[in-house]
Formats: sequence, C-alpha cells, structure tokens
Amino acid sequence: MKITVVGATGQTGYHVVRLALKAGHQVQALVRNPSKMSLRHERLTVLKGNVLSENFLATHFPGQDAVISCLNTHPGLCIKITLYTDSINVIVNAMRQAGVKRLVTMTSWCTGTDVKDPGPFLMEYILKPFFLKILLENMTCMEEYLMKECHDITYTIVRPPRVVKDRTSGKELIAQE
Repeated sequence: MKITVVGATGQTGYHVVRLALKAGHQVQALVRNPSKMSLRHERLTVLKGNVLSENFLATHFPGQDAVISCLNTHPGLCIKITLYTDSINVIVNAMRQAGVKRLVTMTSWCTGTDVKDPGPFLMEYILKPFFLKILLENMTCMEEYLMKECHDITYTIVRPPRVVKDRTSGKELIAQE
C-alpha cells in the first residue's frame, strides 16, 4: 500500500511510519521539519511542506491508497484551538482532488459529548472541564465534520486512551462502527 502520513514526526506519527514500513508499505511523510525525521528507509519519502496547504497536499496525494493524520497540538487553557477542524477540511479537500478515498485520523479518548457514554470521573469532571475542554471540543467538531460531510470518504477515527513513547501495550484494539 502507498500511505501518506501527516504529522509524521510527532510522537504517534513516528511510530505509525515505523510500523507501516515494517509491514512493507510505501510511506510518504509530510512534515514541517525534515530534520526531525530520524527514520531512513528505501520505502520512505520525506517531504517538507505546510500540511494546512491544500495545494501542497493535493500535489502529493495522487497515487496514494490512504492518508493517515497524526496531527496533534497541546491543550491550552484559554487559547482557541482549531488545528483539527482546519486540517481535516484541507486534508479531505486535497484527498477529493487526488481521488484518495481512505482516511485514518486520530483524536482522543473521551472525545464527544454523549451523556449516555461518559468517561471516567477524573476525565469527565476534572481533566475535561479544566484542562482539555478546548482541545477536545475541536476534536469533536472534526469528528462531526467527518460524519456529516464526508460520506464519500472511508474514514476511521482512532481514539487512543494513552500514547506512550517507546513501547506497545500488546492489548487488543477494539473497533466500533
């Protein structure tokens, strides 16, 4: 498979690239700073550019089988966060131009506002309202955009509960449709 990874030098993106190469895929990493990409491989192409530029993405998406977005930002207490909604619009528009139909994107555990399915007490009543609210709200808006506006894209939203740097848990992944 030919895969483009957006956010490939981040904590999760690096591991996605590494695992995709290990699985035998051809990987195109779109990054702001190529010097941060420490992986070298004959099936890895690292391209510098602005992942919020539809023209840049549309130039590099043709011929790809899938796009994986591992974009991330840090939560701020009062700073408005729009990275997730801004980037998904650009990514999806560039995918449509290039004819790419498969998208995997990452948000976070406890994204969403379903009162019937709350997270743990610590997350719902301490972390979410005081530290993660703005970040999770933007992730939720991105998910809603995909569900409402992207019926032509086959997408998967990954909500990891915790991302660790150096190891995998070995635990089974649970998928829900």
